[in-house]
Amino acid sequence: MTVEADRPNGSGYAVGGVVACILAVASASLLCVALTGAALGNQAPLWSPSRHSLALAVAGLWLVAGVGAVFCGVIALLLHYPKRVVPVVAAALGAFALVAVPVSSAVALGLWAHPHPSDRAMIGELHRHRAQFDQAIAGLHRAGHVDRRPLRAAGVKVADVGRWGTAVLLSVDSWGLAPSGWEKGYAYSRRPLSPLTTGDTQSYGGPMPDEVVYRHVTGPWYVYYMSW
Repeated sequence: MTVEADRPNGSGYAVGGVVACILAVASASLLCVALTGAALGNQAPLWSPSRHSLALAVAGLWLVAGVGAVFCGVIALLLHYPKRVVPVVAAALGAFALVAVPVSSAVALGLWAHPHPSDRAMIGELHRHRAQFDQAIAGLHRAGHVDRRPLRAAGVKVADVGRWGTAVLLSVDSWGLAPSGWEKGYAYSRRPLSPLTTGDTQSYGGPMPDEVVYRHVTGPWYVYYMSW
């Protein structure tokens, strides 16, 4: 009597597809949120210069997991896995994750299609609203954080607040992802900042050891341009 060998039913591929699709959807969601945040002028933590490795790791996980989910789902179907809905959903979600990030990138590129704010316009705004800028910094000394309310009331856009060495940075606009991008805004420091330029910050051709160049405006206030 001949005994027919058991045929594989694709259960291992089905499980792998489910795990891969979960990882693909999670990493794709993180990438889409970060892309949208950066496109809207808010430098998302994932894309900050100090986290390039993290950004690349998430992108790599998205690509590998998305392809793996589609591959495992298709193989499980070809092996006639009994619960067909599982590999179908895994493959579909993997494909969706692979498509979602390029679509978000295209949307982000459209949102990014805007010029740098010019030094001239920013310097003029600082002079017009110097009192409000000083009030915002006064909140840092009084309450430990920059008070953006006077700036908002004056119509001054500040997307983010951070520190860079001895300077307090009021980010006005930013663009880019790892491994390249830029950020521009106002810097406040009672200590002299360097490197300095007397021309347009975006045209500065000298060394930028800390990825940033400053242009002095008045008192402790500067315009800064950062690129990475």
